[in-house]
Amino acid sequence: MPVPASLTAAFRQTPTIAASRRNNVEFNMGATLSLNKQIAGFARANGDIVYIAFEETCSKRDHPRVPHWSAGAIGSYEDIMEYVFRGAVSAEGGSLQTRSGYTTPEAYIQRWREAFKTPVRMQNLSIKLTLGGDSIYSTIVDNDVDAAVDSLMKLGRSDLVEALKTGPVTIQLHDDVDVVIALYGMRSKLGLWRVVKGDPPAGPGEDWLVPAKRQAPVMAPTTLAYKVDNENVLVSVGGAAYEHMGWVYSAVGEYMMSVVLPLELRCDGAARKMIGAFRDKLDAAPKLPGDTRIWVTLAATGSMWNRENAETLAVKLSLADTREAVPETYQVTFDQIQDEQHHYLLRHMHISQLRWELAPNGETSHSFLPPVTPQLYFEQESLF
Repeated sequence: MPVPASLTAAFRQTPTIAASRRNNVEFNMGATLSLNKQIAGFARANGDIVYIAFEETCSKRDHPRVPHWSAGAIGSYEDIMEYVFRGAVSAEGGSLQTRSGYTTPEAYIQRWREAFKTPVRMQNLSIKLTLGGDSIYSTIVDNDVDAAVDSLMKLGRSDLVEALKTGPVTIQLHDDVDVVIALYGMRSKLGLWRVVKGDPPAGPGEDWLVPAKRQAPVMAPTTLAYKVDNENVLVSVGGAAYEHMGWVYSAVGEYMMSVVLPLELRCDGAARKMIGAFRDKLDAAPKLPGDTRIWVTLAATGSMWNRENAETLAVKLSLADTREAVPETYQVTFDQIQDEQHHYLLRHMHISQLRWELAPNGETSHSFLPPVTPQLYFEQESLF
């Protein structure tokens, strides 16, 4: 559930960064409501546990609201936590809420942690696979047939591919779990709900399914941040390059996935403090000085679109008459970035194209260096 890098101008009406996030929630009447959560699991032949995350949801727009359960993710504990954090990103942006309205990603993650305390045993389902189709009942829809076949071939299941070409094939959830994960796991576009349907299994929690506690010492990476305007922020995490990260809630979402999730997998509960502290840091960030120098290079390790954005910005700022006339590298000062279109173009350049030099103290980001692993750069104080 990705958070958009920016919203339409209709949402850009509030005077403070924090209010922008609240306003997004207020306008987002089409949000999904997350109501209940359940973890189910079973053991592979080698003893490793496979988990399935069930979530009860409904649409905020629907009246009357009709809650329904669906299977959201299958895989290892790490896979399920990635699914949980994706939902937490949506909670930060406001598109995933509770009956009471806006919820924090910290609270959303904690509710899933509670569900992991009482996982139930998952039965061995029979799953009927069919190649093709375009309905909600199709197990492998037309648009994903090629990707599904490729996944099965990489798994070494050419036998299953050949069988599916002749008609439906029935597999077992436990016995063929690698097939299910290949087709419906976190790296697939196909939803697990297509083959694991209905409510989660009933029954008491099983202690042997509870994941082992993770209590490695972890520390939060150093964060430097500036307000680009009332809504957008420039951020450096762990000594890495400054990055124009858009709205605060978008920056928080990126931070959760790239920094907090890996640390949460090492230490249970790390997210509770880290997410709020990062958000507070952004809300309290000083305004980026107008004499900050921005060095832009057209060469991009991203896409051609990134290069075109750098060319377009130069033309908009009257540094060149045409995109073809833009030099390979040019410099502007931050006070030349006047309107939303300028900010949009900056946000949608690759990080390798930008170097931010803060005057007068000369503090400079390291945008032309390879990306730095944030976890290697820690504050002096532990989170715990």
